[in-house]
Amino acid sequence: MTFPVDAARATTDGPDGPTVAVNLPGGITAGDILYVVIRIPNAAISITFPNGWIKQTELSGDGNDRTAIGYRIADGTEGSTATFTFSSNIFSAAIVWRITGGDVPTYADLVTGSSVNPDSPSHTPVGGAQDTLWLTIGGCEDNIWTITDIPSGYSNSVSVVITGGGGSNAVMVFGASKQANAATEDPGAWTLSGLAPWAAGTIAIPPVQISTASFITSRLGRGAA
Repeated sequence: MTFPVDAARATTDGPDGPTVAVNLPGGITAGDILYVVIRIPNAAISITFPNGWIKQTELSGDGNDRTAIGYRIADGTEGSTATFTFSSNIFSAAIVWRITGGDVPTYADLVTGSSVNPDSPSHTPVGGAQDTLWLTIGGCEDNIWTITDIPSGYSNSVSVVITGGGGSNAVMVFGASKQANAATEDPGAWTLSGLAPWAAGTIAIPPVQISTASFITSRLGRGAA
């Protein structure tokens, strides 16, 4: 099998409102995995994903913020944005990855803390060691901090901050990726320039799985017996 590829990323600094048009990476084709982390600075407000997107989990309570993660398997008609809806007006920050050569993502439940080191949990997907693309993602409170170090072995680091006028309306989301053939992944910690309440998660995108039926069909399509 071949490793899935972190092909592109897009960020969104969402204005105050009941919806946000989350930017999507360019070059989307059918079969790509679009993976999103979105964070808002109010745990009492819910996040609704657009049709065709799967919300995997949503967590509230760290610094009175709410973080959600999920994905869409692209059909090539996505356009440049996807509209996420909130139960009340709110600012938002989001990152969307475009991943090629991947299958349905799995995740470890988001964990929380309050420190300078957001630390994603260990994740052991079903299926054992295979050529997997791992994402370590997170979000934190405040707009005065920066990322000063990313987990060892990870690259393609990306982050976005919403200021929202500062104070309780400010949050940041961040993430990075790594290819590794491993049954379990426990990313190292991020380092922030200052202490903040945070949430963090680990996502596994396995390689495309070809079923026996698909293999036979592909062979017949080429005229093989």
